[in-house]
Amino acid sequence: MTYVLHETIPALTLSSMTVSRLRYSPTEGVPCPARLHVDGYSVEIHMRPLPRHRLWRDNRLVSDGPLPEGALFVRESGPCWRFDYPKDVDAIVLRIPLTEIRDFAAAAGRPEFTCLRGTHGMPDPSLHGLAQALMPVFDGPGAASQLFLDQMGFAVLAHLTQSYGGLTFPSIRKGGLAPWQEARATEFLAANITGHFSLEDLAIACEL
Repeated sequence: MTYVLHETIPALTLSSMTVSRLRYSPTEGVPCPARLHVDGYSVEIHMRPLPRHRLWRDNRLVSDGPLPEGALFVRESGPCWRFDYPKDVDAIVLRIPLTEIRDFAAAAGRPEFTCLRGTHGMPDPSLHGLAQALMPVFDGPGAASQLFLDQMGFAVLAHLTQSYGGLTFPSIRKGGLAPWQEARATEFLAANITGHFSLEDLAIACEL
């Protein structure tokens, strides 16, 4: 039986990005891989070690050899990328528009963000841990609340902009919720115990 590389469809939505799972599957009923049609980045986290791989950019080989578990690829849109993986590949792929990363950085008080640094195959334990937390969601997409997915998306953006975008964020933030906002948030969470709401819904309830 022949196998082809494909991404899960439909993809998950995490705040400002889409997330899919990259695997080999039998050829029958194979969907077309998702593509990022706007300026942005494809972030690929490998969930198992690979004995070999090859990656080309505009027909030039840029990465070759074995990959450890947790290996990370950060690729910008625009160049023509091609890759060759063995059948045991299993990776989480995040597609993030550049405008969304810039908006996140500006909202965090760092409007000086310009771009992410490309990375090819280096291990990233932090993103690997976040990807591991998402793995069960692909087995039951309806089981995860949108609040959980939104928070995961923000965590990914914070890590990418700090580790590969040259930004730093203050460890201590001033302010916080007023007492009435804390009460409103508690009431909202109690009334929506199933968790089927977004972070934006919760913010609106607190007039933020």
